[in-house]
Amino acid sequence: MPRANLVIGANRGIGLGLVEELVKKHSTDVVYATARVPAEAKELQEIARKSDGRVIVVQLDMVDQASIDAATAEIAKSTEALDEVIVNGGAALGISAIEEVSAEDFSRNLDINVVGPHRVIKAFVPFLKRSKAPRRVLAITSSAGGSLGFADQIWDMTKAATGQDFSPAAGYFATKTAVNGLIRQWGLRLEGDGIPVVAMHPGLVDTDMAKGMPGAIPIAESAAGFIAVIDELDPSKIKEGILSAT
Repeated sequence: MPRANLVIGANRGIGLGLVEELVKKHSTDVVYATARVPAEAKELQEIARKSDGRVIVVQLDMVDQASIDAATAEIAKSTEALDEVIVNGGAALGISAIEEVSAEDFSRNLDINVVGPHRVIKAFVPFLKRSKAPRRVLAITSSAGGSLGFADQIWDMTKAATGQDFSPAAGYFATKTAVNGLIRQWGLRLEGDGIPVVAMHPGLVDTDMAKGMPGAIPIAESAAGFIAVIDELDPSKIKEGILSAT
């Protein structure tokens, strides 16, 4: 039976790759794909044009509640339920030593990386709850950089990769620690509904955020791993930590 999927932040990068992978791997699924400015999302629009109606582009900005409300109303016109929701997208403003990250940049990062996903999850959890599919899932793109247990190793890795004596992404990683906590709280809340909530580490991916970083993998490789993890998800392993697409 065809599934209904939602990918937030699909205009470029990992989100666009996830839409491409879903279209390729699940040939009958419908994919609602959001973009802040759909008219500027040329590649996404082209995928939608060639999809025979399976990819539906929807305007949504995670930091704008009115935009989220409009998106839920738009999607509700064609479906009352979603089987899979992937919350993607993020910002890394103020890439510098942690003591140099301004309060304004940090606050903006938190709004996009933590509060934004919370807004979107609140809006679309009712769609997941209405799904009759045997397997439902809520996946949020996070990062191993947000792990407290691996903080020292990630610090050393980013220092070595950038040739700096500090981790330039420390402020960004702090927001990912926060979103990991948010994901866990939603997971506990939805456990009784049988909806697994997972934090996904997409790997170090060759997107605008990681340009020039040694070892960055192609977007298509990350997206294929991401979807494979979700398709083969074992809910009993979710509590073990962040699931990796690589």
